[in-house]
Amino acid sequence: MLIPKEWIQDNTPYKPTDIDDLCDKIKDISAYTHEGKIKYLNIPISFDTETTSFYDNNNQKSAIVYVWMLGLAGLVIVGRTLEEWVYTYNRLVYNFRTCGNRRIIIYVHNLPFDFQFIRKYHEWEKVFAMGRYDPLYALTIDGIEFRCSYKLSGYSLEKIGQNLIYHKVEKLKGDLDYRQIRHTKTPLTEKEIGYCINDAKVVCAYIDELIDRENGINNLPLTKTGFVRRYCRNECFKSKNYRGIIKELKLSPDEFEMCKSAFQGGYTHANAEYVGDIIENVTSLDITSSYPAVMVMEKYPMSSPKHVTIDSLEKFKYYTSNYCCIFEIEFINIRPRYWFDFYLSASKCEIKGKHQYSNGRVVFADYLKTTITNIDFQIIDYMYKFGEGTKEKEFYITNFIYFDRDYLPTPFIKALLHLYQQKTELKDVEGKEVEYAVMKENQNSFYGMTVTSPIRPIYPYVNEWGDAIQPELENAIEIYNNSFNRFLYYPWGVFVTAYARYNIWCAIIECGNDHKYSDTDSEKCINYDSHKLWFEDYNKHVEYKLKCTCKSHDIDFEMCNPKNKKGKHKLLGAFEIDAEYKRFKTLGAKRYLYEYKNGGFGITVAGMGKKTGLLYMQNNFNDIFDCFEDGLIIPSNYSGRLIHTYIDEIRKGVITDMYGNKAEYFSPASIHLEPAPYTLGLTGDFLRFIHDIKEGEIIE
Repeated sequence: MLIPKEWIQDNTPYKPTDIDDLCDKIKDISAYTHEGKIKYLNIPISFDTETTSFYDNNNQKSAIVYVWMLGLAGLVIVGRTLEEWVYTYNRLVYNFRTCGNRRIIIYVHNLPFDFQFIRKYHEWEKVFAMGRYDPLYALTIDGIEFRCSYKLSGYSLEKIGQNLIYHKVEKLKGDLDYRQIRHTKTPLTEKEIGYCINDAKVVCAYIDELIDRENGINNLPLTKTGFVRRYCRNECFKSKNYRGIIKELKLSPDEFEMCKSAFQGGYTHANAEYVGDIIENVTSLDITSSYPAVMVMEKYPMSSPKHVTIDSLEKFKYYTSNYCCIFEIEFINIRPRYWFDFYLSASKCEIKGKHQYSNGRVVFADYLKTTITNIDFQIIDYMYKFGEGTKEKEFYITNFIYFDRDYLPTPFIKALLHLYQQKTELKDVEGKEVEYAVMKENQNSFYGMTVTSPIRPIYPYVNEWGDAIQPELENAIEIYNNSFNRFLYYPWGVFVTAYARYNIWCAIIECGNDHKYSDTDSEKCINYDSHKLWFEDYNKHVEYKLKCTCKSHDIDFEMCNPKNKKGKHKLLGAFEIDAEYKRFKTLGAKRYLYEYKNGGFGITVAGMGKKTGLLYMQNNFNDIFDCFEDGLIIPSNYSGRLIHTYIDEIRKGVITDMYGNKAEYFSPASIHLEPAPYTLGLTGDFLRFIHDIKEGEIIE
């Protein structure tokens, strides 16, 4: 059941003293749902704060809450002080008689932020955190459970509002100037209060639609990945022998550490020779669902690891050709064969002697040690040469494990392909918006669950945050190996990204000096027509590999190549032209600017607001391509960058607001936010390398 639309449309700013009346209204439509012995009130409730940051009279960073909102099934209470919040909280507990096994879930969009302000006002039964200052959920001794709707959705409030199906409520923009100082006695305009109310309503509406979709608030996971994890687990365990397969896939502590060392993310880098140049007529190509594609068409570790001593090149080639392998390798005098890009990440390597980096990538080194997969080695072997001019061997293997390889289990593959097929077929189909949204969210999360480390530190919270506690590795691995509900194998995730890197590197190698920039599943190059045939052949090879997978699993190939609304086939894993740029310029990884051939500009700079940063450049420079260079400063009011300072000590005193009104404040814990400029800065080493490679002055 969905809450009444008129409640969502009711913009009355209810007072904390209205809490009892609102609880009575909720009781008329409320019900409880069970999760084991725990009963949950099956109603969407949200909490949000607005804060102001300032420097106090002692020039210390300080911050306070000046207004808070509690959304009760779309009806929103607005309070000004946290003392009022405590009163409202206590009445909520009283009205619904909450306790340890009778709970209310309150969703907070960005729980880590709001938790810091309210944590000392409550007594906590349990806080589960992903990191210090990063709670995923927090349960009070009164049975009130705070959860993070941002981690559940993965979206901003603005995006959530746009994606609502049943309720029509979107996040308002531009109604509060966060740079202005406010306090609990600062008068708020009707428009400002409307902004506050709307944020609480967006979360309520989102949770309400999820409750309806998932048949109860108890069925909502803690994170976005949880939806697909539950779906995939259920699909896999329908097969009687699936648990038996997983039971045989185990790791020792040392083997887990090797897998963790070998794991790397997507490849992102620029051709250093063209960094800072304005490049014309660039084609951008994307791989359709890159990670899901390799999960379907490639073969993965399907045994516990086995150990072997590699004492000859022939033995090395045999194992790397026939098994999934992970190994520690030492290179002597490793040098590049080609200069258009460099594969090895310096952060994953032990380097000794003379060496050169290109924006974090290894160009050459006298000695290099790293842990890689056999898939990585294929690229390294093509891009580098080793041992030349020395009496040493080309490389040394110091630790080597291998796995039997095969396709991932059939139920797992079917679950993934079902999501891909449904997402493709449902896109833009009227009346199927909910189903499409579910399939899209689940498919996007599929890869994420495979690379979640089974061994993670614990971040204790008992009145204050404690230091991270590392679990005892041997015990943690034993629990992982013997878990009855485990349906994944960590080495799978290690090879997912390795295969994806290999595919994008095939495109990089094909483009050669025409390659300008690459990011995970995207290749940007010039002279596309010269490489068009290769991309077409690549797609044919993908189709062949997918057909082999389908034949092995007895799966209809159409699941890999479904039609969209327009009747066009969308081949999983195929390269497609994403955009054509009239001009393109990059300053390195995650820093590039482009102008579309048909007009309009776009920018990607990690850590900077795309829209505001681009707007500043357009408003202040005749040609934004000329200003997009090392040393460009985007002012704080355009950068979208905020410095977070966590304050665990009491801050109190008198504050003067934007209107000159004074008020006393008391804040036992807080977060100070401060806008900061963004500087496009390249390191001195990278700048020198760019100069030297362009001038042909690289000295090995």
